[in-house]
Order: sequence, then structure tokens, then C-alpha cells
Amino acid sequence: MRTSPPIALTILICGLALAIVDPPGDPIPVTGASHAASAPFDRLMIDLMKRYDIPGAAVAVSRHGQILVSRGYGYADLREKRLVQPTSVFRIASVSKPVTAVAVLSLVDQGRLRLEDRVFDVLRYEAAADPRTANITVRQLLEHSAGWDRDTSFDPMFHFGMSSPDRIIREMLSRQLDFTPGAKHAYSNFGYCVLGRLIERVTGKRYEEYVREQLLEPFNIKSMRIGGRKGNGPDEVHYHGGGAYNLLPDVMDAHGGWTSNAVDLVRFANVSLGRGRTAVLRQETLDQMNARPAPPLWQGTQHWYGLGWMVRPAGKGLNLWHGGAMPGTSSLLVCTHHGYTWAALFNRMPAVRGPFVSELDRGLWEASRTAWPEVPAPGTRPAS
Repeated sequence: MRTSPPIALTILICGLALAIVDPPGDPIPVTGASHAASAPFDRLMIDLMKRYDIPGAAVAVSRHGQILVSRGYGYADLREKRLVQPTSVFRIASVSKPVTAVAVLSLVDQGRLRLEDRVFDVLRYEAAADPRTANITVRQLLEHSAGWDRDTSFDPMFHFGMSSPDRIIREMLSRQLDFTPGAKHAYSNFGYCVLGRLIERVTGKRYEEYVREQLLEPFNIKSMRIGGRKGNGPDEVHYHGGGAYNLLPDVMDAHGGWTSNAVDLVRFANVSLGRGRTAVLRQETLDQMNARPAPPLWQGTQHWYGLGWMVRPAGKGLNLWHGGAMPGTSSLLVCTHHGYTWAALFNRMPAVRGPFVSELDRGLWEASRTAWPEVPAPGTRPAS
């Protein structure tokens, strides 16, 4: 049931907060409009940054499509003492996967693809070494059940050091699958790399070009783009931690290559789900995106990976979320069943990631409940 706007929205004090001193220690600069609803998010983010030694971060929160909180924390670049702004751009790592999933599902909506289409019939590569590869479907790629398991073998997106997705795909087609497609869920960056090439084959456009033209530009989402190999783009933060600049974002495009500011990432999620405006996808397609996969996947669980998102039933609706991490980056995007969407972005991946992500997820729920008491108890768990 839709509730009235939170009272905190009427107490908006525009300005720039420059020194939040709780918890103790050197002040962490904070940028963006400060008001009653932003205070609990400030406390959470500053606490996490201090305890996990993270130089910079940003958070954005919306309700029914309206941005309520947009804040920047700490330093985009420690050497230059450049502050993170609410508009600062970060790598979003695996939060790129919902972007790819929505792009694929838009082609399903247009009748240009079907979820049960055999992927390599469309891509037209030479015959694979493993004959089971011919049976891999679009749906199986989206739900991570296509036959590649990085825990059994390796993750080719971080293994070969090849300069193009096409070369990686050709190498993988010369190898055996790790399991029969559809037999289990196994999180696969490579599977989403293949989906990026599928989008290119069907549309005749580069992956990034199609996403920007169809899903971003019509909705005035301007900061989202595939990261570059050499240095950072306009308004982009510096990534702290070893290995951050050894990555190839253009090769990782469809599974981990996107960059965005926190506000535009929230806007993308809202546009995808129809929060505050007409949805990009038809309701029938949205229902398929969020549905529990067919057995044997996710049997007996309270949550599952749908088509591009983690999903958990809550109340009369669903909570959707995806996390991301790679050297120099950590990210989390959550869409709650009662209309809130929030994104948190960081320019360092903590050395101990599990506790950090759990504290971030739980803390964002608690901050939202403090700001707006009608928010229910926590209901998400971060994805891999």
C-alpha cells in the first residue's frame, strides 16, 4: 500500500556539510544537500569508511522514483584531496549485470529474442568442443545456469588477459563445460560476457551504444558509461587498492564494466521497474525477470537469482538487489518491495569483504527505517 511522503521531506535544508565527526577521528568531508533524512546515512557511511579504510563513497536513495538523499563522502582522490560529490562517477562492478539483463529483456519485449532461444544458434560461432554448449539458452545465461562454474574451473574474464570478449568466447568454446546447462546455479561473469555479444548480434550495435540509446538517454541518465582502460573519465573517482588499474573495463563491459554516479544508478533501477514512471519493460516481462527459476535451481530457498537480480519475497511484493566488487570498487543496489531504491558506491574494495557487505546492507535498511519509520525490517542479502 502506498503511504504518504515522509515528514522529513518537508524539512529540507540545502547546503554543504563539511565535517561529520561521529565516530571519532579525522573528519570525513561530506557533500550534497543535508537534511533530517540524510543524517542516518551519513553516520552509517562514515562509520564504514573509517573502519574499513575506504577513501571515498556515495549514496543515493529514492522513494517511488523521487530522489530523497544524495550524498558524497570522503575523497575521490587522496593525493589530490579531491572530494567525492553526489555526481561523482564510480565503477559499479557486477551491478552491471542488471543493466545487461534489462537490455536483453528489452529485446524479448520487442520480439527480437526469446528466453528459450539457443544462444549459439544466434551468435554463429564454430561448433564448440562440448556438444552441450549448443543447448545453452538465453534464460540460462541470465540466471547463471549455462554450464560454467568458476569454482570448479576458473573465471575466464580474469584469467586470460585477452583484449576482446570475442577472443575469450572462442577460447572457452574450445573447452568442456563444467556442468550440463540448466543443472544448477553457478555465478558466471563469462555468461554475461556472452549476453553482451548476443545484444550486439541482434541489434547490429555495440553493446554500450544499444544500452545508452534504449535504456539511458531517453530517461536523461547521463553519467552511466563503460569504463576506460587508461585513466578515469570525467567526474570519475580514483580507485584505491592493488590491481584496480590492471582491469580492462571494455572487455568486462556486460558483466562488470559500467560506471555511474549513485543517483543515475538509482534512476536506472527505477526506470527498469517502473517506479515513478512507465516501466521500460512490459509487466509480463518484469514478472519473468523476478520469477523463481524452474527446478532444480534454488529449490527450498527463501530467495533466488532471477534474470539479472537477486530476489526475495517480502510482504505483498519483492525485494531485488545486486552487489558488486573488484579491485578498487565495491557497490550495492537495492530495490525494496515498498518503493524505496538505494545505491551505495565505494572507491576501494575492503580486504575483508563479507562482513563489510553484510554491515552495509543491514545498515542501509536501518538508516532508512530511522529516516522513514514505515520502512520494514531488513529483507535483503547481497549477491556474489
